[in-house]
Amino acid sequence: MNIAVAIGISNYENIESLPACSTDALKMKELLEATGKYSEVVSLTKDTSARKIKSLLRDFFKNYQDEQIDEAFFYFSGHGTYQNDVLFCCSDFDSKRPATTSLPNREIDDLMRIVSPKLVVKVLDACSSGAKYIKDTQETFEKAFRSAELESFICMASSQLNQSSYATDKLSLFTQRFMEGALAQDEGPILYRDILNYISDAFIETPEQTPFFVSQGSGLEVFATVTTTMASLKKSVFLRETEELPADLGTTIESKIEELESFFVSPEKVTGSLEVLLKLLPNLKPEDSLISKYYSYEVVFTKKLESLVGMEEIARFASERNWSKSYFVEIITEKRRDSNPFLSTLATINALSGRETPVVPITIKSTHTLPFETIEIIARPNKSSLKQLGAQVGIVHSRTDVLILSTFIMYKDVGWDERVIDASTVERTITEYKWKEIVSNPRIITKNVLSQLENEISDYLKSFSKKKVTNIELSKTSEEE
Repeated sequence: MNIAVAIGISNYENIESLPACSTDALKMKELLEATGKYSEVVSLTKDTSARKIKSLLRDFFKNYQDEQIDEAFFYFSGHGTYQNDVLFCCSDFDSKRPATTSLPNREIDDLMRIVSPKLVVKVLDACSSGAKYIKDTQETFEKAFRSAELESFICMASSQLNQSSYATDKLSLFTQRFMEGALAQDEGPILYRDILNYISDAFIETPEQTPFFVSQGSGLEVFATVTTTMASLKKSVFLRETEELPADLGTTIESKIEELESFFVSPEKVTGSLEVLLKLLPNLKPEDSLISKYYSYEVVFTKKLESLVGMEEIARFASERNWSKSYFVEIITEKRRDSNPFLSTLATINALSGRETPVVPITIKSTHTLPFETIEIIARPNKSSLKQLGAQVGIVHSRTDVLILSTFIMYKDVGWDERVIDASTVERTITEYKWKEIVSNPRIITKNVLSQLENEISDYLKSFSKKKVTNIELSKTSEEE
């Protein structure tokens, strides 16, 4: 027996909606049912709060716990993020309560184990925009999928950490490619490996979205054997290749151009919106009364994007994503020899043999200046015993789009009254906006990072009231019992 679940979440309460995701799940359900392979295919596209989804999934898998399950298939389309685990955001997702308002990857695995399937398949079309951008997170992100305690599994994810998963208003690109791969053959068995290869080839020329795959099995697992229903479905899936131009071509083009034009705002309006922040932020005060008792805010603006902490990591990321093509930035590189004596010797040999010393990105510079390009919000304590904390924001932009690079930061003492940013604590978030959104509400540039800063300070202050329980105390408690 084979069972499947397809979840698609389009409407979110606290983050932007994703119009295509509900359709993604319904289309995936249609494909799975067309195979004739699955005894039941459940789709969830409405009432998609975390409580509702978890309740339905628990009931669904418990219903089959006494059956012999050959394959359990799980599909998700919606927002995703990473906080110690891959989290699939439910419609009520709240960044202050990430675990309880999302479906964690580990929880999905736990649900799968209820039915002890011979094979688990997870297809995940989730965007991780806004996920933490930190050193080595990519390895940790992928490790979360590899560490599943399952006998045999296949996981197909739509994008790497810190990448977006792209979609039209009708269907997500990764889901479209999965369906194409599943329907590419006219007859015979279709292996999951065949679908994987099709997707890999389809994204070769799309470096901004790089799907990745994790599997533990024979590599010969069969998705389905082509049915007549699948053959009929194939025509609609591949219709985009044979579509004819609309009869009202002029009207269609004009409508699309008007839509694109709506994203543009004048440079004067952009400058004006940023100047609003220049006036407002210097008067910034903590909203929480507990925080304001011990901390005050100091705001520092600079016109140098390269002043952001952790710039080499940012430059490397910008180079990988080709920011210079989409945004007003220049990626600065340099030839660099390694400090390792052996590698330095190797670099010298390479130079003598005509081989180039590796060129690495080291910083980025804006090619179009703004009233400011970075903001540092310093939370200064009024007691010598308290830590200094803060936040930093950088702005990368084009004529229509804006990337807000924000991070909570901690400082370390390097002198009696001197502190510097502790670069090892940086966990950067990248959020995408339109200039149109910022012009209408300039405060959104700092909204998220200020909320994080206040949460961090509040947690820090509250930690002084928490009693530390030692092993000795625990031992005494056990003895008394």
